[in-house]
Amino acid sequence: MASASRPRCDEFEIAIFTVLKVERDAIEAALDEEYECDGFVYSRAPSDVNTYTVGRLGCHHVVLVYLPRMGSMDSAPAAASMKATFPGIKLALVVGVCGVNPHLKDEDGHEVLLGDVLISTAVVMVNSEQRYPGRLTVWTEIEDVLGRAPTMIRAFLQKLQGVKTHGRLKNKTTRYANAIVMGLGGRGAYPRTNQDKLFPTQYRHKHQDPEKCSICARCTVPLHRVCDNALVSSCGSLGCDDGCLVRRKRLEDGKRLRLAAFSSNGATGTGDPLQPCIWFGRFSCSEFVLKSGIHRDQVARENKIIAFEMEGAGTWDNLPTIIIKGACDYADSHKNKIWQPYAATTAAACAKAVVEEWRTSQLQPGCRTGVFTT
Repeated sequence: MASASRPRCDEFEIAIFTVLKVERDAIEAALDEEYECDGFVYSRAPSDVNTYTVGRLGCHHVVLVYLPRMGSMDSAPAAASMKATFPGIKLALVVGVCGVNPHLKDEDGHEVLLGDVLISTAVVMVNSEQRYPGRLTVWTEIEDVLGRAPTMIRAFLQKLQGVKTHGRLKNKTTRYANAIVMGLGGRGAYPRTNQDKLFPTQYRHKHQDPEKCSICARCTVPLHRVCDNALVSSCGSLGCDDGCLVRRKRLEDGKRLRLAAFSSNGATGTGDPLQPCIWFGRFSCSEFVLKSGIHRDQVARENKIIAFEMEGAGTWDNLPTIIIKGACDYADSHKNKIWQPYAATTAAACAKAVVEEWRTSQLQPGCRTGVFTT
């Protein structure tokens, strides 16, 4: 890209925040162009401590912001600091992976699955300092404490939820996710459908054979603790029974379709991705990773939560923010990292589709645009 055609720092209007490596890899692979690949470097304001990648998604100039750690304790200063270098930011996207409320269903009865994408319309802050047996202390909504999202963001979210735009986002997310996986050499691909496991809320992640562990054997009610080894062990090693899994029609229908499609050549088809669905609603943000189905259900039920994450609240008070995250687990004790790469891929793909719906005065030269005149 010629130096003369690069945007100035004050011409960037979109910032994208990520924290995990899988999230960074996916959003970088989604870029259509990087602006610093030929030796040209953007200067940073003396007070700005962030690290960036700058480039283009579709017709829009974007800044990728790398967070050093999970949680709003780092995302908040990063969002505040970047304004010294990029003063024109009008849209901040927090993109990555999250836990999901597994009880979500759309109006047609379709269940949420791992790899689906969740988009925030509001955020509820959960107090990580006061976690009591049987309940969490929940702070008031961020839209009440910090002010509602700007009118422009609320209107944009209304557009994204419209039937046509929603359908366009869903189709683009699938297409862009495939391109990201190709760009990453196959990393971030869809796991097998039999890896999408949802256990009942009361089914604990512990040694299921009472003879294997005396501590887990005594764990018979929700308030009882499991052994330390169980906290870091897989479901397979603990003997968690797949026969107890919650059946989901959408998952089973997808398996049947793929088995039928591949039966002619003997393949199972279980590795083929189901098309990700896109969900809108309230996010829960906290400073801890939620690993309790009981607490998950309580917070979700009392606050109408669709997803659980850790960074969005930090940017909310500093920049107009939308959280876009892929579901990588069910926020329960059975969670693992198998789905993180694919969830990061679908989130990055959806973020690219969302950016393409954004209207700005700073379009990349050569992109088609209509100008209203009077």
